[in-house]
Amino acid sequence: MSSNQLPSNREIWDHIASSFDRSRRRPWPQILDFFSSDRTNGSLIDIGCGNGRHLKGIPQKNWDIVGVDISRNLLSIAKTNVNENDMNHVSFIQATADRLPFKPDFFDNGLYIATLHTLRTKQARIKSLQELHRVLKPEGNALISVWNKDQDRFKQFYNEIEKPYPFLSEGDIIVFWRQHHHTIPRFYHLYTKEEFVEELILSGFIIQRFEEVNLASKDSIDNFFATVKKP
Repeated sequence: MSSNQLPSNREIWDHIASSFDRSRRRPWPQILDFFSSDRTNGSLIDIGCGNGRHLKGIPQKNWDIVGVDISRNLLSIAKTNVNENDMNHVSFIQATADRLPFKPDFFDNGLYIATLHTLRTKQARIKSLQELHRVLKPEGNALISVWNKDQDRFKQFYNEIEKPYPFLSEGDIIVFWRQHHHTIPRFYHLYTKEEFVEELILSGFIIQRFEEVNLASKDSIDNFFATVKKP
């Protein structure tokens, strides 16, 4: 099996969009914290916005928001969700994270949540971080999250599941979406703390805050969150 025998990311997320929306409705506390600061207005890009759930955490102030996602079906759901919440200051565009269709220095703030680790090559992941850096204004801020490699639920993967997928590189895994009668393979790259920090710095960011968080696991850190600034 080779990587091109997996469905594309667009195909995967288009297929499970409705199922994802049914099971992912609330913004994470880290997003609420990010917007509880002095960020009272400005513009925001939400890369990998999915069904728009994290946009619900943004205060209803003078925001100009653009949600970006690879999945047309998720974008359609996101539009419905924000309309139900009277968020008429949000627009959406279909694009990939490593090729953003915006001018440099365009946004005051950015969200890049649970998406960086879905890109299938290191080159694409770094390029997407550089794109976020490019479209942020100087002194612009962003919140970025990835999955931690050293978490209990994936420890057996490296011993038992890796063999059917010889194309995977260090830290790469296949996670199946098994909700609402689906069995869909999804690519993820699990990050070490050192790798995540290295890529953020390589992309030109200053790390203002770094959090190691338990979101789904009871016994191990499963997510890293970094609040970064463009100098």
